[in-house]
Amino acid sequence: MKLVYMAHCVRPEAGESIAGNLASAKAWLKFLNERHRDEFVFIAPWILGCELWDDSNPEERAYGFEMNQCVISRCDELWMVGPRLSNGMLEERAVIEANGGSVTDFTGMSIA
Repeated sequence: MKLVYMAHCVRPEAGESIAGNLASAKAWLKFLNERHRDEFVFIAPWILGCELWDDSNPEERAYGFEMNQCVISRCDELWMVGPRLSNGMLEERAVIEANGGSVTDFTGMSIA
């Protein structure tokens, strides 16, 4: 099975909240793992990171990105999901591409 890092926006834009974005990310993670359980393993360690560290604290956010980059570099693919692309997702895409992994963009699609 391929190991896939799931990326989703966290920082809110108009009409969004961090809690809402994390709830959406969790729903996507469950959906993808249930739908593709025979071919892919989807991970999103940043979801737990957002619950442990303060995303609005620049030092803690930087530490989270550093940890995620380590994980991404070990993945086969990166799938981007959620309502939109964020700067963080673009950074994550650059990491997987630099390590020879592929990217699939499902942003803007709904699982409902």
